[in-house]
Amino acid sequence: MVAHELFRLFPRKSEGELTELKSLLVSRPTLERTACELGLGEALLLSENEEATGGRTRPSILADAFEALLGALYLDGGYEVVRMVVVDLLIHELPVVSRNPALGNYKSKLLEYVQKKKNGRLIYRTTGEKGPDHDKTFIIQVMLDQEVLGEGRGESKKQAQQEAAHAALEKLGVVDDNGQAVDLDEGAGQP
Repeated sequence: MVAHELFRLFPRKSEGELTELKSLLVSRPTLERTACELGLGEALLLSENEEATGGRTRPSILADAFEALLGALYLDGGYEVVRMVVVDLLIHELPVVSRNPALGNYKSKLLEYVQKKKNGRLIYRTTGEKGPDHDKTFIIQVMLDQEVLGEGRGESKKQAQQEAAHAALEKLGVVDDNGQAVDLDEGAGQP
């Protein structure tokens, strides 16, 4: 639905640009922020343990709750109702997400860099998991062939991979420490 709306709004953007915008709009930070704005955390029915460990403010739970809300709206009201909500609550986030480099899809940027420079094959390797199942932290390394380029930590493997890719892009000189892109042809270092 988000992809369809973006294509409708920006028919001249490339597939890659549209994909980047879509990934920003449906990312955990955007869904979490939207859930917070709606006050979904206060409406959740949680176990005592989840309540005691901060479940009402946990990003993964809030993002999942927003997705569940969209599913319930679809079952109750159909496609058009959900489309109106998506346009109203997510598409209007475009100015926010497109200005915030910290929300970028670093895995895609790293893959694009490696493909452009033809420097080998990327592998994401889980090197550790810490904490109980309801509050786990994943540790992931991204490797280019046999060289470790970066390590990341996150509440999900996806988040840890993004962090690892961001660290790799910084190491390679493709983004600065603020997440701002460096020109791939001029400023990028070699691994």
